[in-house]
Amino acid sequence: MSSMVTSTPNALVREYHLDRMPVILDPDDYAHWLTGTPDEAFALLKAVPAERRVINQSGKGLKSDHGGLD
Repeated sequence: MSSMVTSTPNALVREYHLDRMPVILDPDDYAHWLTGTPDEAFALLKAVPAERRVINQSGKGLKSDHGGLD
């Protein structure tokens, strides 16, 4: 059995998924997630900032966002 925790999408993901995106924990937050209080863990359930992600797609007819890395 597996599960995925989602949050509201950031500006980058919102173009593809209007209502959700996976929560991605920063490695600095792993200890709080695993050993913190429920309130501390809940505070980590937020969208990763859009400027920290890049969407790369390839294929005919697909959009591509290189995040200014062209």
